[in-house]
Amino acid sequence: MSDDADLKFDEVYNDPDAELTLISSDGVAFRTHKYHLQSCSNVFRGMISDLSAADKDSSTITFTDSQIECASVLRLFLDVIRGNPPPMVHNILPAFRDCVSFCRKYECKPTVHILSHLATQFLLGPEIDPHYIYRIAALLDDVHLATAVIREKGSYFWSSELDLDPPQGWLTDAELKMRENPAEFVSPDRSRIMRVSTWPIWEVRHLPTLYLTALMKLEREESFEESKLPQTAESFKSIMLEWKRAHPGASF
Repeated sequence: MSDDADLKFDEVYNDPDAELTLISSDGVAFRTHKYHLQSCSNVFRGMISDLSAADKDSSTITFTDSQIECASVLRLFLDVIRGNPPPMVHNILPAFRDCVSFCRKYECKPTVHILSHLATQFLLGPEIDPHYIYRIAALLDDVHLATAVIREKGSYFWSSELDLDPPQGWLTDAELKMRENPAEFVSPDRSRIMRVSTWPIWEVRHLPTLYLTALMKLEREESFEESKLPQTAESFKSIMLEWKRAHPGASF
C-alpha cells in the first residue's frame, strides 16, 4: 500500500477517522467507513472480511478498471450510498452510467434500485436528449424508465450534428475516433431521436438486444408524433413485458 503522502485524497471523502481507504483506478484515495460498503453489497462485505489482519486498522481496496472504477464513479457511488446524491444533470451522465456498471459488478442490488429512482430525474432536464436516458434505462433493465423516456421525450428531434456532442467521458477513445467519420452522423434532416435507425453506431452498439429490438419494432409499427406518444409508450411496455414473461430470467 502507498504511504498517505503519496496519495491524492478526495476533498470530501477524507475522514481521518475512517477505517477504509478506496483507491480509484486513476489514483484518488477515498476514506470512508467500512459499514457503508458492507451494508450495500455481499461482495464488498466479503472483500472487507478478507483483508489481512495487519491492515485491519487502515484497510485499503485498490480498483483498476479505468472506466467504471475511476474517481468520478467512486465519488458518485459514495454520494449515493451515503444518501447525498448530486443533481442529475447532463454532465453527470457518464459517471452515472458507469456507476450502474460498477454496482452490477459488485452486486450492490439496493444501490441499483436507488439509481433507477434517481435516473427518473434525467427526464426533467430539457437539455438531456432521450437516447442517453434510454441507454441508462437499458443498462438498469428498467422497463418503466425506458417507457417514460418514450412517453416524455419521444418527440425530440435531432436539430443538428451538434446534438451528437456527448458529455465528456460518455465515449471511449475508440468511439471518439469512430465519431470522426462523418458517415456516422445522423442525416441533417429533422429525424426523431427515438427512431433508433438514426442513432450513431457508438450508441446502438451498447444497447441490449431486447431494448434495441423493441425500438426497431416501434419504429416500424408506431409513431413518435407527440400526440401519439402515450400509445407508443404503452406499445413499448407491452412488447417488453410480454417478452420478459415469455423468457423469465433470460439475458438478451
